[in-house]
Amino acid sequence: MACILVADDAAMLRRLVCRSLREHRTIEAKDGAEALELIREHHPDIAILDWLMPGLTGVEVSEAIREDPAFADMQIIMMTARSGFDSADQAKAAGVDHFITKPIMPRQISTLVDRILAAHNRQ
Repeated sequence: MACILVADDAAMLRRLVCRSLREHRTIEAKDGAEALELIREHHPDIAILDWLMPGLTGVEVSEAIREDPAFADMQIIMMTARSGFDSADQAKAAGVDHFITKPIMPRQISTLVDRILAAHNRQ
């Protein structure tokens, strides 16, 4: 069973994403600092991060994760209301693997997570 971190300051969105991933073990963070702490503690397979969170942003969490070789294989999904090439480019430069614009559909997240995990299992 995969472990997935869901970090967003909006509790309702965290619950929605976690419910859509109920076949996996999920852990929740309400801000960037808590996300980074839980990532280091639990070593999730995938981190789903909101861009704008109190304290550390999703981009800052991504950069911190990518600086640590222990998390080189962890996939990062960035959720954001931002759109456009500049935002996607900034996320990619921070080490984000996948970029999803809000509003999100629960099926969109679960399909992406399943696709990521299937690709990882083939390797």
